[in-house]
Amino acid sequence: METAINRRFFPRQHRNQRDRLNAFIGASREAERQVFAQSPVTTSDIEGLFNNVRDSLRGLIAENPNIPANQRQAMYQHLGAVRFYTSGSEYLAAEIAERRNTNASATEEQHLQTTVNGYEAACGKGLGTQALNRGNKIHLCPGMIQSLLDRRASREEVMNALAFTLGNELSQSIGPGTFPQLYQQMGECYNQLNNDPRYWAGTPQVQTEDAQGGHRYIDSGRGAETAADYWGTQILAKRIADQGVTGEMAVRAIAHATDGFCNNSQNPQNAPGNDRIRLTVVRHPTIREAIGCGNQPARTSCSMAGAHR
Repeated sequence: METAINRRFFPRQHRNQRDRLNAFIGASREAERQVFAQSPVTTSDIEGLFNNVRDSLRGLIAENPNIPANQRQAMYQHLGAVRFYTSGSEYLAAEIAERRNTNASATEEQHLQTTVNGYEAACGKGLGTQALNRGNKIHLCPGMIQSLLDRRASREEVMNALAFTLGNELSQSIGPGTFPQLYQQMGECYNQLNNDPRYWAGTPQVQTEDAQGGHRYIDSGRGAETAADYWGTQILAKRIADQGVTGEMAVRAIAHATDGFCNNSQNPQNAPGNDRIRLTVVRHPTIREAIGCGNQPARTSCSMAGAHR
């Protein structure tokens, strides 16, 4: 599929950034068309899932005693500001519009180039297997869904895996980069689990520009992705509990949800994929019970309240 798309939309080097952008728009549309033509989930399903995950995160925030009332309202507002795009072409258009509004000193050529570079870094030419999360805009690359179909995931397995990813991406708007004090005890817990006082931070916090340019953010080190995994895990745990998923099917649900972890970069800012699964996902009490670990000694897990069993 990817070879055919490349041959059709990228037969030669493009003359300018506008032509290159149009090629990516065409490629993303064709990737979406081919993926959803065989997918058990529709674009409407995924839009509904995004709204469901956002509502679930609001519920988790509301019932968390470690989040003060005034901080809850701020977190709700941050979640509400995030926009989801099932269409790559719509994401690209929104990204370009934002860059024009926020960086008037850059040329149109620069806006087009940074936008396309950002899309290509995650989605390739449409079939990358990652999620795009830039400037409060989220888009799931069609290849993420295709990778689940390639492994014969059922409709519910696809939805559960995407729910974990959406929970992870959405919660980055309410992570330690924005609310550092709320995650202080969680960070100390992960430092203790790894016997490393710098584990959570990774490297010192800096304000930087992301790899694609145009969006400023506070890089909170390894803790940003770890906190996102914490929220995504809670979303996944609730879904498999509600569905009564246990045993081998629960293991499959976790495997589908964390498919890309084992291939993540070796950037010291990111927790290794094995850590993300071992220290966060499979230590959630509901997930431990679902995969048959309920009768084994509890292992320390980390939350906003710190370490607990």
